[in-house]
Amino acid sequence: MDAKYSSLIPVAVSCFSHDVYLYVKAGKEFKVNGWQSIPHDYVIGYRKGLQYIERAAKKYEISIYPLVNLDQVLGLIIADKIDVAVGTERLFALNNKVRQKKDIVMLQPAIERHHFYSYLHKKIEIFYRHSIKC
Repeated sequence: MDAKYSSLIPVAVSCFSHDVYLYVKAGKEFKVNGWQSIPHDYVIGYRKGLQYIERAAKKYEISIYPLVNLDQVLGLIIADKIDVAVGTERLFALNNKVRQKKDIVMLQPAIERHHFYSYLHKKIEIFYRHSIKC
């Protein structure tokens, strides 16, 4: 973002973060130790457009299956068409299919942690610094 929007300045403290977990059907568990720990014959289902998954898949040669929404991802994991689903704990906890299907297991630890930061426009930052000195 810094290169594209040079007039924005990131705030140093993260305003929000979440952990990303891998979900599998019971019996397909494995020890999570980074993206490279996913078995090579497993296929990851995920919601289309999540670039961090696409980058990891390319780097570690992981098979991926992009889908339109979380319901499709969960439907395919329940039907054994994919092996792993990727998402946050909160996202999966809100989904009825996960609550109904007790055989979907969240693997620990998280595969990634994402931090989100606020940005200030340079004009606001200049105003903020000036107002503190007054």
